[in-house]
Amino acid sequence: FETEFGKSFRKQKSGFETIPFAIDNGKRQIKLNGKIDRIDVDKDGNTIIYDYKTGRSGFGINFNDVFMGMSLQLPVYLAAAKEVFKTKNFNMDGIAAGYYLVKDADNCERKTIFADVRKKPDIKISRGGGKLPNPSLKSGDGEFGIDDLINQTIDYITEYTDNLFKGNFRHTKYPNNLQCSNYCSFKMLCRKDIGKIGALDEES
Repeated sequence: FETEFGKSFRKQKSGFETIPFAIDNGKRQIKLNGKIDRIDVDKDGNTIIYDYKTGRSGFGINFNDVFMGMSLQLPVYLAAAKEVFKTKNFNMDGIAAGYYLVKDADNCERKTIFADVRKKPDIKISRGGGKLPNPSLKSGDGEFGIDDLINQTIDYITEYTDNLFKGNFRHTKYPNNLQCSNYCSFKMLCRKDIGKIGALDEES
């Protein structure tokens, strides 16, 4: 089934309620809203979420994009789905997330970006996807799992929002490059001037 989140309370066709969803970072509430296109749940409560992509945007996304905070959607959807399930007193255990790449009516490809392979060892993870838990991704004695990925994504959102309020629109992937690419549609908006970025760093 599908579900929405982030808006005022109202019933959906799925029987779940649309609920407000926000991240409280101690300074402000960061309100988020969206629509989860597909949620698959088995009898044990193991849950996989998918987002439908009709263009090319989902083809290039891999686990590293999610881990490095350049693609936030899937971990946010897992966190939001868990809150939606709570309205029915249902304990959801998110074990995987990915995309359905819909080219046309006859061509649809499933792309799993990350999954908990201990809970679902037979799941097929796409090329560039991430198998979790992963001991090499977390310092200390623990292993980096899906809950860690969700928490890390929330930290990224908090960091990005704080920077926006400071007027710092630093590029997340290449923060120290001196120039934008000529083909970038946002080159007039992006704060790629190193002098400006340095001044903002000093102010903060």
